[in-house]
Amino acid sequence: MMLMTGSKKRSTHRFYQKSGYNKIEKTAYIQRLKNKGNNYNEV
Repeated sequence: MMLMTGSKKRSTHRFYQKSGYNKIEKTAYIQRLKNKGNNYNEV
């Protein structure tokens, strides 16, 4: 199972690690598409 988060809080990452998730094994990347028809490029 994979969990992705946008949280920068150490406490959140500690919680996930204590729950059995491994942050070293996988890496994810996000690319925002430039499209006027959606709000995905707004951060």
